[in-house]
Amino acid sequence: MVLLMACGPSKQDWIGKFEPAMVDWFCGAKQYPRNCFDLDETECVQMAKRALGPCIAQYEDRMPAQFDGQSGKELGELIGACAGGAYELELTARHKRIGPSPKCDTFLTWTNP
Repeated sequence: MVLLMACGPSKQDWIGKFEPAMVDWFCGAKQYPRNCFDLDETECVQMAKRALGPCIAQYEDRMPAQFDGQSGKELGELIGACAGGAYELELTARHKRIGPSPKCDTFLTWTNP
């Protein structure tokens, strides 16, 4: 008897796919960072990559060897919130925020145009 098991991506495969997907989403033209801070796409991508690395490392010990939909969603949200918070703090400290604008007060008040 052959037992077939549906497996998700390995930890390294998940990280390898998550990182560029998150940067692409985060720095999209209609997203919060590009609309609420004075920066171009290149600067956004560089900062997003810098913010993601430490956040991935922070949660790496909680990552399963094989991901499934639930673990990918949960860890993606945790890492995304971590990176988004670090990104926002750095840009605010560098006085890059565009505003004042109620929709740009924090990422929690942002809605895509």
